[in-house]
Parts: sequence; structure tokens; C-alpha cells
Amino acid sequence: MKTPKQIEDTKRFLTEVINIEKGTMVLMGVSGGSDSVALLSIMDELKDELEIELGVIHVEHGIRGQESCDDAAFTERLCESRNIPCKIVSVDVPKYKEETSTSEEEAARILRYKVFEDEIKRVEAFGRKCLLAVAHHKEDNAETILLQMVRGTGLKGLSGLDPVRDKIIRPLLVLSKSDILGYLSTIGQEYRTDSTNSDKEIQRNLMRLDIFPLLGKINSKATEHINECANSVREAEEYLSEVAGEWLLDNKSEDGSIDAPRLAELKKVLGTQIILEWLRDTKNYGKDISRKQIEAIWNMSSGPDGKVISLPGKMAVKKSHNRMAYIKDPGKNKIIIGGSGFDVVVRKPEIGETISVSTPDATYIISAFCNDKVAEIPHIKYTKWFDYDRISTDLHFRSKMPGDYFVIDASGKSQLFRRYCINEKIPSEKRDKITLFAEKNHVYWAVGYRIGCDAEIIDETSKILEIVRRETKNE
Repeated sequence: MKTPKQIEDTKRFLTEVINIEKGTMVLMGVSGGSDSVALLSIMDELKDELEIELGVIHVEHGIRGQESCDDAAFTERLCESRNIPCKIVSVDVPKYKEETSTSEEEAARILRYKVFEDEIKRVEAFGRKCLLAVAHHKEDNAETILLQMVRGTGLKGLSGLDPVRDKIIRPLLVLSKSDILGYLSTIGQEYRTDSTNSDKEIQRNLMRLDIFPLLGKINSKATEHINECANSVREAEEYLSEVAGEWLLDNKSEDGSIDAPRLAELKKVLGTQIILEWLRDTKNYGKDISRKQIEAIWNMSSGPDGKVISLPGKMAVKKSHNRMAYIKDPGKNKIIIGGSGFDVVVRKPEIGETISVSTPDATYIISAFCNDKVAEIPHIKYTKWFDYDRISTDLHFRSKMPGDYFVIDASGKSQLFRRYCINEKIPSEKRDKITLFAEKNHVYWAVGYRIGCDAEIIDETSKILEIVRRETKNE
């Protein structure tokens, strides 16, 4: 029987692009869906020729009831029929989603990859080389690229999914969805269908179900062309990365700081790439750094000394004496406004980013995320949600000031903070210790007490700003 083209293409990709080594243990993330089932079958056909070993990890997310359990049972039977070791791991996505205020999709992804990472470490503990294979294909790559473009990205985002990233490999990037379905049909292999794949509240589903069919009407090879473009961008990005690395060898000091004036002399396209490579080399690099933050650091290189730009992971970049250093985020300086008063200012985080700021009494964890229209608004004393778009760029956590007020109803009616305290019978000595989240005299939240009505979550809210107060423990 002639070997299916899909197997031959994957084999070539594994040997020429991914360059998989003999003796490697390849763990496969298998959900039971068409893509991962095709991955399992193709890798099983190739394992002897490639001289590799296979294992399967199935993560049961606990979000689709009996359907999810049936997926796990199907995967287990499939692996048993092919004599491939299979490990089923259950995780609690709803709980993690609630604890972290992330979307269900993101919570599932984080927990799934945590399971994968733990399993890789377990295998490596026995001295084995181990890789994780996932089933992303050409359409997945094209969807990722367009989503990155819509959200805002640089060259790295436009280059799409990497065939190899750390210990993750993507053997099916050389195949299209039709290739995969055609292969499964040819061999008569069944698979499971996830009911959530039709939920257009999930951005990737919306892209797949609505956007790509429209692109196909413009050009039937739209997906193919997007992938080809991504390959060209990846080549350019790899070249820039190499040049950036050479520049850093000459201009990065032993303490990790870089020469700001020399950076500023370069073209922006190279300068921003150097900044990315510089941050990637750091121990505490935050993966969620945005394009806007990279450009802000680039602009800092030609600006005055003293500026600090906050980054994810409680880190920052500071310019001093014509050098830029990656440091622990100090926040902004406390501005004394009275005998015991304070005003701590921090920038509003980008969507998907979490930052923190410390005041004399507590630490505040600030997150920004899209409203998935599912999560319930938390009614917790020290966790509050606000409409992201109604909050200014700078966030102030401060002591009370004369003239402070709340907006107390939808009509815009206001009430002085002083009057509120009197009505609630809060003693004057206690008022001085209340931290206010405010913009000028406009109070959004008297921490531990009430929030204003004008920044509350409404049906039309598309983005959420979450603030969690954590009491500072005495050392």
C-alpha cells in the first residue's frame, strides 16, 4: 500500500525542519479531536523509522461534563489499540479561572501546558531526551498570525507558530485541515468533536468560522499565502535576531545594562529587535511584554535620564547615566501630600498583563482582561472589577484629599468622600488610613468600603480592570 502523502510530508518536516533526534521520547498532547488523533496516528506510523518512543498525555479540563469524560475514555481506548502509553490528567479550569480572573480558554491553556511541562520533567529525570508534540496545522498558524495582527504585534508575532520552541514541536504545521481530515478518512479513523468549537465568543472560533471563509472568497489559497508570508517574516526575524545578538555582545556590560546613545543611533526596526533580544536574555523576562512597551523602551534610549518603564513580572527598564538597565520595578515615587499622606502612581496595564504596586499598607495586584460575558462579578471586600475603558492611563492609590468625591448613581450625582464617611460613622482617625483608588478628586474605590457607580461593570463593558488588595506582611 502506498504511504499517504500526509505521512511523507510530516516525515520530511520532522527530519529536515524539526530535526528530531533518534532515541527521543515524544509525548503527544491528544485531546481526541481530529488534529491530535491524526498526530498520534502519523507519529505512530513513523516511530520505528525515526527510532523514537511515543507517549500520550490527555488533559481533562473539567468544563464539559460527560462529554469531557467521554473524550478521555476515547483517547485511552485509542492509545490501548496502538499500544501507546497514555496518561490522563484532570485539572480544574473553572477554579483556576475564578482564582486568576482569566478567560476559560486561557485558563485551560495555562493548566494544560503546566501538565505537559511537569510530564516532560518527569521523563527527563530519568536522563531521557523528551519533546512534546502538539497538533497545530496550517490553519492554526494562519489564525494565530491574524489574531496577533489584530491585537498588535511585531515581526515575531507575524512569523506565526514556531515548528520548534523550547521542548515543544509542531509536526503538522506542514499540513492543512483538509489534509488531516482526508488522511483520517483514508485510514477510517474516528475522532471526537468538541462542542465548544462552535462557540463564537471564543476569538479563535470566530476567526475560523466567520473570518477565514470570507478570506477564502477573496482568494481560495488565503491560508496558504498567509503561511508563506509568515515563513518570509520568520527568516527576516531570525536574521535581525542574529544581528541584534552581535550588537549586544559589543554593547552590553557585565551588569546587563546597554548603551542607550548607541542604541538610539540605529534604525527603529533593529533597535526594537535588540530590546527584545536583550529582555529575552534576562532571568526574569516577562513573556507578555507588549509592542507598545518595546516601543516605549526604544523611545527612552534617545530621551533624558531618570525615566522608568514598568514591565510584566514586577520588572522595569530604567535609564541612568546613558545606560539602560533591567531592574526590579520600583513603582513610581510616593508623593507626600500631607503629614502622613501618600500618592502612589502606576500605569494602567495592557490587556492580558498583570502588574503590582505597593503602598504603605498593602500591595495591589492589577490585571486587565477581556470580558468573556461569563464570569460573575466578584463581591469580595478587597477584590474589585472596573470598566477598563472608563479608567484613566495613570492609576493613583493615595490618602484622602480635600474635595474627594464618589459618583453615586447613573445620573452622575456625586457625594463627597467626607460626607460618605460621616453617614457611615467612620471615625476621623480611621478615614486617614483609608486608601483611595482615584483620578484627581474623583474616587473610584475607597478600599475596603464602596466603589463609585461610574466605573462599574455594565452589559456593554468589553474590558475589565481587576484590582486585588493584599495586606503587606511585616518582615
